[in-house]
This record gives sequence, structure tokens and C-alpha cells, in this order.
Amino acid sequence: MAATDPYGLKNSGFMSAENYYPEEAVNRAVSMSTYVIQGLDQQTREMAIELYRDMFYLGYLLYMFSGYRSFDKQLALYEQYKQGTGNIAAPPGDSMHNYGRAIDLMVLDFSGEGQLPGGLKKVNQANENLNIPFKWGGSFNDPNHYWNDTVPVSELKKNSIEYVEWLEETGWQPDIVLDDGPKLSGLALFWNEQKEVAITMVIGLAVLIMIFIASIYND
Repeated sequence: MAATDPYGLKNSGFMSAENYYPEEAVNRAVSMSTYVIQGLDQQTREMAIELYRDMFYLGYLLYMFSGYRSFDKQLALYEQYKQGTGNIAAPPGDSMHNYGRAIDLMVLDFSGEGQLPGGLKKVNQANENLNIPFKWGGSFNDPNHYWNDTVPVSELKKNSIEYVEWLEETGWQPDIVLDDGPKLSGLALFWNEQKEVAITMVIGLAVLIMIFIASIYND
């Protein structure tokens, strides 16, 4: 039985994914990806549909497994990450998932049971050709993560009534974070904000040491 496909994800063609994957795998991937896409905001939904259709037409089956997340769900993932028992996760309010503007995905191998080696490279190539490309999480060790950065997460958080209400309800206190990225430690935060001053101080100290050494030899 074919999966419901309201977004036309099955972009059929001579080399399309339905010619290479088991029908059950196609139906399962399309069904789950449709569920994820439904929870995205309009712009991100259109981006995700375009990416899925392009990959399907090229013969690759995407499996989108995460999209919108509640703040409660994000907090649970963040706590697991801090405890070293989960994947990298931003705090609640600092993840694009909380606003329906991010997806986690993989490219299924041709059995439909695992992840295709090198599949994300194909995704990134297709992503470059989108009308609005996704940003990729590979730079901070989250390679299955793609997000829409047309609006900064800091602005989304500032204007989110839901986030303010959630903070008031739970009493949770946010950490200092990078936009849509991992928590900064105190040392990393200092370096991020004061690195130019620190570099100048190191150079100045090196100059003083050189002057001192030169004075000893001159004596």
C-alpha cells in the first residue's frame, strides 16, 4: 500500500529512488518525512520539500526524522548532551527546531535499513542548488542537522511569546550559548569576546621579553 504523499515527495523519473529502493522503504521514508515536514514553518517546509524531491529524482531516499521540537523535548535532549549521554543539542530556545526551522535527516542505503555512506555529501550538493539553501551542522559535529538561517535564532527567541511563557512556567534558567550551537564554557566565552585583547597582550609580553634579553647581551 502506497504512503500518502500530500507534498509530492515522490518525484518520479527514469533514475528516481523508487527504482532502486524496496517499496516498503520508500513508503516508510515518505510517511515519516511527511510528518516532519508538516511541523515546519512555511518557508522551511518549502525548502525541505524541494530538497526531498530533488534527492528522490536523483535516486536517493531521504529519511527526515526530526523537525519541530517542543521546549520540553529540547530541554531533555540538552540535559542528555550535558551529561554525556546524548548527541549535541542546544538549550531550549536556542535551537531552530523549537521554531520549526530545522530538520535532521539521513540518506538511506539501498536496502532501506541503514545510512548510505557518503550520502550527506550528495545532500549538500543538492542543497547548494536550492532557491534558499539550508545551513549544515557539519561544522559543529552535527552532520545530520540542517536549518533555515534566514532569521537569526536570537531574533526568533526574543519574539517568541511561547518561549517566555515556557520559562515562566518551568522556571528554567538558560545558559550562554552560540546561536543554534553548543553551550560555551566560561573559557571559550572569554576567548570569543576578548581574543583580540588577549593576542595584543601576548604580543606585548613577547616584545618585552625580547627587549630584556637584548639588554642582557648588550651589558
